[in-house]
Amino acid sequence: MYKPGNWVKVSVKHQFKGYKLGVVIGECKDHHPLIYLMDPSIITREACVDPERGDTIVKITKNSD
Repeated sequence: MYKPGNWVKVSVKHQFKGYKLGVVIGECKDHHPLIYLMDPSIITREACVDPERGDTIVKITKNSD
């Protein structure tokens, strides 16, 4: 569903609070999306998004107006 290069908004409860902007860079070893986070204030810039742990991921798409 998520391909490398897709821009996403993610929330990873065990890593940070709130939503962060990122880009999909691949898959984690458990086949969940691996995200590179664009927030320079976060020490760990990669996150594995696992919905079973309560993480959320939303694909960012262009609106055609």
